Amino acid sequence: MSESKWKSTALLVIGMQKDFVFPSSPSHLRGAEAIVPNVIKTVEVARSRGVHIIWEEYNGSGLGTMGAWWRGVPEEERPAHGIRIIVCCMKTRRSRMLLSLLMGNLISPSKNMEFLDKGSIVTEEDNPKAPNLWNLSTSHRVEELKSLIRMGPIWAAGIILITASAQQNTFSLQQAKSMNRHLTKSFQIPAASMSVFTQAFMLTTIIFYDRIFVPLTRRFTGLERGISFLTRMGIGFGISLLATLAAGFIELHRKNTALTNGLIDKPGETIPVSVFWLLPQYSLHGIAEAFMSIGHLEFLYDQAPESMRSTATAFFWLSISLGSYTSTLLVTLVHKYSEGADGSNWLPDDNLNRGKLEYFYWLITLMQLLNLVYYVFCAKFYTLKPLLVRKQEDDREKEDGIEIISHI
Repeated sequence: MSESKWKSTALLVIGMQKDFVFPSSPSHLRGAEAIVPNVIKTVEVARSRGVHIIWEEYNGSGLGTMGAWWRGVPEEERPAHGIRIIVCCMKTRRSRMLLSLLMGNLISPSKNMEFLDKGSIVTEEDNPKAPNLWNLSTSHRVEELKSLIRMGPIWAAGIILITASAQQNTFSLQQAKSMNRHLTKSFQIPAASMSVFTQAFMLTTIIFYDRIFVPLTRRFTGLERGISFLTRMGIGFGISLLATLAAGFIELHRKNTALTNGLIDKPGETIPVSVFWLLPQYSLHGIAEAFMSIGHLEFLYDQAPESMRSTATAFFWLSISLGSYTSTLLVTLVHKYSEGADGSNWLPDDNLNRGKLEYFYWLITLMQLLNLVYYVFCAKFYTLKPLLVRKQEDDREKEDGIEIISHI
């Protein structure tokens, strides 16, 4: 920014009173301490650039603990008397950035979905002192809404993965019940315990990811996370696709073994094929969840507005519930549209050996492939939430002392 523009910029500091910051004060505001370093740095930049600084001061008798705050403020920067709220018309975008730093890492103005900016424009009918929140909003709230809208397509992509992994507790369980589960002649594992392998591979992948994968990829990408959460989610989608693809071929092997041994019409008999043939699909689902589900949660938490991060976690669980409902809907539709003249369908209730479970798995594989293409398209055009931070480089401030960063 040119020197002339700095001179025409003003910095307004409001409500920076020790009564709000000290934890022992009855007026203490939780989290207020975190704002103080940003205020100090912002004021330092403003003073070094010759920016006019305006302070709000409570002018009461004695000032109490507030009085100590003003000892370090130059006299020319203090207001004359009382509580004075000054509305400054800042003519440059950068000066708005400087003021925004007072509240920490706020969302910077974006250039997409500009039609929503109309919600923060004051008209003749609006009363800025007592605005009707249905007619007038702050620009920061508008940017928060934009962030939520941008997150929507990426969030929705996670639903299909949950639909795919939900089959572990339904049809994969039925497969396991029909297979040889003996570890010894007298001991066999319960069919439902196969999900242990999903959890074990997920936990192992998380440890591998944090201890080996991240430090290794960090050397090449320069990112603190090693890879972005969008890339992490994409890897998870790909692995989940392989899991359902493999599940279809494993089901073919199970049915061929049943046919060879004359057990195709004996659903109650144990097919002489080890239950550990199901290990690839269970393990791949666990690895996929370690990549995608954690990346999905990181994405929602990181990209959500500061005031809605708890809601972002709720969105994550909402995607899980919608994925389960989608699985139920998909099974219902397959029952309806795959039904033959004799009443048989891909997913029979009484004899899975006569069904076409492999077609169902490959149908989910196709859905995941389309979902992956959709996700890659959305991720390519997704705009990361830009944060306003102040960054020092080589102990020297850049020209403006402020930098917008959006890397993850």
